[in-house]
Parts: sequence; structure tokens; C-alpha cells
Amino acid sequence: MGPLSSDARRYMRWAAVLDAIEQNLVEVESMVDRAGVSDESLAEVPEAALATFEELGPLPLTLAERAAALAERQYEILARGQDKLLTMRRQIRLSQDLRVDAGPTPIYLDTTG
Repeated sequence: MGPLSSDARRYMRWAAVLDAIEQNLVEVESMVDRAGVSDESLAEVPEAALATFEELGPLPLTLAERAAALAERQYEILARGQDKLLTMRRQIRLSQDLRVDAGPTPIYLDTTG
């Protein structure tokens, strides 16, 4: 088997990037579902996804549908994350509104013992 054509190499690079993006989506989706999103976890971007599109060349047409589906999934996850964030903000605001400042907590010392 001879060397791969430039189109085949480009296809393989794009497929690897889409695989990395999809894996990242699975991880982020799981975090959003369990409301465990943190700055540290979202900072973990797959290295393959950091390649610029100019470096990859044009997206092969055979991968266009998959890329579009991944982009749509990213938007859906973002919307769900925003909804959860708004809910958490409301809950925090409510808990702050319900907090009663009763002054210092009494401390008792057992002198009988």
C-alpha cells in the first residue's frame, strides 16, 4: 500500500479533530447533566481540537453532516448549561433572601463534667 493522498490525509486529520470534539462533548454533556461544571473541567480542551481550520484545510464534504451535527449538539449543551446556571442563581438568591441573621451563636461550656 503506497503513501496516502493529500485528500486522504486531510480527511484523517479532520476525522481526528471531530472525534476529539465529540469526546469533549460527551464529557461536558455529562458534567452539565450532573451540574458538575467547573472552570477547571471546562478548561480541558482536547489538543486536537485546538488546530486551526486553516491548518486542516477545507472540511471534506463527506464529514460536513457530522460536523454540523456536532455543532448543533454544542449549542444544545450550551443552552442546557445556561438553563441550569439560571436555576442555580435563583436558588442561591432565594437561600440568601431566606437567611436570618440571629446574631452570634451561643456557646455553652459544660462545667458539671
